[in-house]
Amino acid sequence: MTDIAALESYAGQLSEAAQRSRGAAEKQHQYIHGDAATDVVTESGPVPTIAKQARLSLEQSAGLELELASADDATKGANLIGDKGTTVSAALALNLRKPRKVFSKLFAAASAISHLRVVILGDSLAGAKMLQLNASLDRRMGGVNMSGVNSAGTGSGDGPPTGGYDLSLSTASLVTAETFQYQYWPTGLVSRLNDGASALWVRSGSSPTFTDVKVYYIKEPSAGTLSLSVGGTVVATVSAAAGVTGLGVLSYTQAAATAAVLTTVSGGPVRVVLVHTRNTTVSGLDLHQTMNRGGLLLADATASAQGRAIWQAALTDINADLITFEMDDDFGDGAAADASLNYLIGILDASSPYADKLFIGSTPRTLNDSLKMRSGHYLKGFCGNKGASYLYFDSYHLLGTHAEMNTIFGADDGVHPVAAVQAYAAEMLWEFLGLNGFNLGFVSRAVNDRGTPSRLARGTTIGDRPGREISITGDASSGSDFTLTMTRSFAFASSTGVVLRRTSSQPGVVSNVEPMATDFDTPANVRKRNVVTSTGIEITQLVKTDNPGGMQHLRAGLYFNSFTRAQLLALSAASNTGALAFCSDCTGGAQWVYARGTNAQDWVTVAGNSAI
Repeated sequence: MTDIAALESYAGQLSEAAQRSRGAAEKQHQYIHGDAATDVVTESGPVPTIAKQARLSLEQSAGLELELASADDATKGANLIGDKGTTVSAALALNLRKPRKVFSKLFAAASAISHLRVVILGDSLAGAKMLQLNASLDRRMGGVNMSGVNSAGTGSGDGPPTGGYDLSLSTASLVTAETFQYQYWPTGLVSRLNDGASALWVRSGSSPTFTDVKVYYIKEPSAGTLSLSVGGTVVATVSAAAGVTGLGVLSYTQAAATAAVLTTVSGGPVRVVLVHTRNTTVSGLDLHQTMNRGGLLLADATASAQGRAIWQAALTDINADLITFEMDDDFGDGAAADASLNYLIGILDASSPYADKLFIGSTPRTLNDSLKMRSGHYLKGFCGNKGASYLYFDSYHLLGTHAEMNTIFGADDGVHPVAAVQAYAAEMLWEFLGLNGFNLGFVSRAVNDRGTPSRLARGTTIGDRPGREISITGDASSGSDFTLTMTRSFAFASSTGVVLRRTSSQPGVVSNVEPMATDFDTPANVRKRNVVTSTGIEITQLVKTDNPGGMQHLRAGLYFNSFTRAQLLALSAASNTGALAFCSDCTGGAQWVYARGTNAQDWVTVAGNSAI
């Protein structure tokens, strides 16, 4: 081949390459910018444009979501993920829901008297977790009865919810305890007070302390007259006779006091379904727990249209903030339980539209683990298709199988888990509801964090120990100026955990208890006493004036300043008794001290109980 022929051949190859390059560029442009209906023809076959691939992906996702939402078709994916009747997005949204009304009441209780009204619905399982949860809710609301320093000042006390509680029948004459009366009350349990009857209502065997009392009774044809006595005096009377059967409410309000509650009847029988008291002078849990009963079936509780109307009227009057529901029932099996659940939802939507409704998937059981799983999935799907006020908590998968649960926590009776199981589930429920994130009660703050209201001495640390007490330590070179807030009882302990001083109402019983009043209430009930010297040094003492000897819990800040020994000795007036201060130069180094009496020598150290 001549040189000219070689050059011509090479030129031809270059031309072919250029044409192929232009073709590739055109196909690339078509692939990137083509419409959603076009395929690009290549040597290996047609390739969808980017727009077409996006369209196909969206169509596939929509089809998958449609399948997941098809609850009636057992072949669809919804049953595989256990969220019958809900899409994946709805299931994820359900897990993110938090109790809005509960949080609103917690925030309110931080600055004013507030009640968290809780209603428990279901069977014997319904109350088990709530027994564990209620005490924590009461404390978080600022209540003092369900936990706190006992009369000996050495540990936790126990009692009814602080805000309010149901009463039970104590002594009675001519009273018939009726059962299976679902046309009057969801549990079927009714007290029929016959003509001439009297009934005394108590809490744990004692007369209640309250401001408000309500008697829920049945209005019906041929009923008699119901009278309410408080402290031995008739305070309200009403005729229960009515042409149409329904719910009646007899109410009375008094100044806060402990008093006997007695109901009497004349002129015919009167059915009483609930007696409830409330104390509006203190914050805390207001608990209604007579709408659940062991062995109750929801189909029975909702069987009567008249009974459902009475139930709805009662819930409307209560105006709950949190309603919990747990029941050992086979929801999702297409039987009466499913229809009754629809009745319950209708009652809750009509009576308590803004309440947080917490549905709890029940714990594993010996004979029907698979049914328990199905029931839980059904309830979860039901809640997922409702509004934000419906929450679902899964106790079953939390604990694993029945065998796993019993191996770890101990054998149950086949239906009711041991107490440790419910305590564990309640703790996880507390986490699930987001209540651990509500930390008005605990300090979490960096040392010397500029921009915060608190100023801590260099070297000072604040920590929340496993026992949930708060420890404060410093480098003994200077005093501290800080704000300390918590919701539990206040105590000073040594490094080994021995309680050295605690606040309580029983200073005369236990030597290490100091009568420092730290139970805060409304501004009208708190006296702030300032003692100021000419040098501008101030001691602040806070006293709850309406109940200075009451159970001591912190519900606001304690403010402490640093003093020299000479300054403290100059402030040993009677008005300082019980005050707590930090002495920067007292014997043995900087220490916490308190005023035990009215004299100079009554300033003593917290750790050693020795004069400064």
